[in-house]
Amino acid sequence: MSAAALFLVVISADYEASERCRTELQCFLDAAGDARRIFIAAQSDVPLPMSLMGRLDGPRVVPFWGTDAADNSITIGSAGLGSVHQVAYYQRIMDLARAMAPTLEGLRTGPTDPAQAPAPDLTKPPVRGPEPLRAVYLADAPNDLIEPREDLRRFLEQQGYRILPAQPHYFPGEPRRLHAAIDADFTSCALFVQMLRATVAVRQEGFVTPVIQAQRALALGLPMFQWRSPALDLGQVMDSDRGAPPWPHRR
Repeated sequence: MSAAALFLVVISADYEASERCRTELQCFLDAAGDARRIFIAAQSDVPLPMSLMGRLDGPRVVPFWGTDAADNSITIGSAGLGSVHQVAYYQRIMDLARAMAPTLEGLRTGPTDPAQAPAPDLTKPPVRGPEPLRAVYLADAPNDLIEPREDLRRFLEQQGYRILPAQPHYFPGEPRRLHAAIDADFTSCALFVQMLRATVAVRQEGFVTPVIQAQRALALGLPMFQWRSPALDLGQVMDSDRGAPPWPHRR
């Protein structure tokens, strides 16, 4: 493990039950000391392993799951699926590659030693460095909006935005820690973006939900941009328990 630059994990519902998998993951964490060198291909909407929960240097999670016509969760790339899902599979592979590349480059070049840096030329005006990477908080989405959300994330990243959260937050029975993790991401973000539908996203207890994310953004005064399909009948949205919270400024 000490020779490994990155650690790629394929997470399924049975991953946490495997002692060998847990040991392997912990060995890499002990050797690397940085969970940002861990990349997760999630086969379904399952919690992160316990050793990764609540870490600020969390891993990057790429969802390799979606939904079929009946809104059932399916693993993208499974045999027998149609061409649309095969295209989505290769898009996810590219997402993993793009996420890994900067980390590998950083490990290759290594940290810069300030003592070896040349002295600045005080006779010339200072050279302005690159602008800090702007961050957008892209809220979780219901199952049938996972693909549009991933398309939007790719577009924003191509425009130079950093997208948060990097991984789903999961704190079962600890709502304060869940809110704190969301708020910590908000401190780096200039905008909250959310895709809406008529019904609420169903998640396991302890997972962050789009409603919780939007409530925290509203409480902290983060600028919000909410999108819904023009075909959505707002009469279907009864209250925040059944669907999207009835807030203004939807797009």
